[in-house]
Amino acid sequence: MVKKKNSTHRQCAERLLVEDALRVAHRKGVPRHRRGQFLRRHLGTIVVGGRHQTTRPCQACCCVLAAYGLTVCYLMNGIPISERADNMADCELKGSDKVRYGRRRIP
Repeated sequence: MVKKKNSTHRQCAERLLVEDALRVAHRKGVPRHRRGQFLRRHLGTIVVGGRHQTTRPCQACCCVLAAYGLTVCYLMNGIPISERADNMADCELKGSDKVRYGRRRIP
């Protein structure tokens, strides 16, 4: 199933997709320790598209995607690249940056 989201002035499309999937997981009664697995199964590979040659997700999106171990497909200089968000090395999850139940912890 293909799900499309557009970015808003407040949040990127990738984070909106994850937020919606977390809402579905909550509605279905998925336990918190199984939500990463549910998101990987429910969303599959997230394809980031756009009009530009490089469509790599922003750093905040990389942190959210890495917290759940999601796979991302994006363009880098016109070449499609598919990799897990953990391996993008843009974000190192530290104590205050960890995603907890779909939202950032506020220090």
